[in-house]
Amino acid sequence: MSKTRTNDSQLDALKARVALGGLGGGGATGATGPAGSPGGATGPTGPAGATGAAGATGATGAGATGATGSNGATGANGATGATGAGVTGATGAAGATGAAGATGAGVTGATGAAGATGALGATGATGAGATGATGAGGGTPATLTFETQPFLLSGAGNGNGTVQWPQAQATPTVTQAQQANGANPASILVAPQAPGAGAASTPTGTPGSLIVNVAAPVSTGDEASNFVGQRAGIVVVRLGVRTDFPSQSALYLSANTGSSYSVAGTATDTFVNGPISTNLVVAGTVDVHVEAAGVQYFNGVTSAFGGGSGVIGITNAITAPTTNPVTAGIVFYASTGAAFVRGSNGAITAIAPAGEGTQNSQAGKTGTSQLSFRRTTTTGGTTTIDIPIATDTNKNFRLVISGRIANGSVTGTVGDAWGATREAMFKNVAGTVTQVGATTVVSTFTDTNMVLTTALLTVSTTNARLTITAPTGEGATPTIDWSVQVIGLDN
Repeated sequence: MSKTRTNDSQLDALKARVALGGLGGGGATGATGPAGSPGGATGPTGPAGATGAAGATGATGAGATGATGSNGATGANGATGATGAGVTGATGAAGATGAAGATGAGVTGATGAAGATGALGATGATGAGATGATGAGGGTPATLTFETQPFLLSGAGNGNGTVQWPQAQATPTVTQAQQANGANPASILVAPQAPGAGAASTPTGTPGSLIVNVAAPVSTGDEASNFVGQRAGIVVVRLGVRTDFPSQSALYLSANTGSSYSVAGTATDTFVNGPISTNLVVAGTVDVHVEAAGVQYFNGVTSAFGGGSGVIGITNAITAPTTNPVTAGIVFYASTGAAFVRGSNGAITAIAPAGEGTQNSQAGKTGTSQLSFRRTTTTGGTTTIDIPIATDTNKNFRLVISGRIANGSVTGTVGDAWGATREAMFKNVAGTVTQVGATTVVSTFTDTNMVLTTALLTVSTTNARLTITAPTGEGATPTIDWSVQVIGLDN
């Protein structure tokens, strides 16, 4: 009975524990101790055995659920287990780029010797190590780029830098993107090197030049222009050598080439050329107009040549001169359609009248003049001068003759003279020339030893011919110089 009571007491204690905190997840029930002696007193409770492994959850007891006990303290985290030996899975998609890491503290290595510029390799991944020494070979990149790659200055550091496009580049270009707003567009400046402040000689004090060097043509190629200026893609100026005459430098305005230059020159000559005409402008006014037919003065770009070619046209003076030239000379001008000359002492001579009345069949020539020089070298020698008579015109003229013994005279004296004035008229009808009336002897002047000189007018084909015969008795080889002036009026 005593044993039975003891078991009942244990059951009561167990129930009390359940009522207080519920049945905890205890370990497995320890092994039953050895049985006591029959009828002996109950021995003391032995020490608690080690907690066994968790047993299977028992069936829910039929007793009432006890009140929830307070939470126990959180246990410490267990140590991380070893990495499993499973196969690595496929690489996941790339995550977002992380923030840039701080620059490494490695010291930059010394610059290697410059080698030949190698081909541009693909950009390698950035290494995690310190910056290595600069490798040999690459040139120093400039600030310009071509197809997102930097230009390389060949021989950088030795003063002979070159920017070079690849051979296959069809249209190398230096340009700036269009202004995107209303601001002023920028200019592109090319500035050769200026001399240093310490320059002490002509070579060192001379600024650098801007040189554009074009190659000479090959085979049947044309000359290139050193400079071509365009506006909206249209050529407005060229500068270089003449494309048809390479020994001359030339400036072309507009898109002209070849012989249509505007200015050309050599070391000794300068040529101003207009494809159709050339004009000299002073203060906005065209004073000289030159074209193939002639030169026109003071009439703008309009020529007034009267149908002539190779002539000079002069428009009436805006103001005729009223004072004499400042230095000895003349002033030549046109007024009221006539030509005038004002001399240095104020004499005004009309050298070509305008004419008056209506010109019908008249030739319109007045004051025609012909000056001839001849020499005879034998006694009784002759010399002739022809005076043309135009078809279907007549000429009334005066001859002024002057002769002088130059040397070789035996009887006479060097300087002996003979002079005469004659008047005559000839006509040409349908190509046949005849004299009208007889020659008039206006005057004769002679030294004694020249008295036998004669001057006669006759017809010779379409000319009036003057024949001068030197006097006889002047020695074997007299030299006589003759001057003849013909002053006439054609009709």
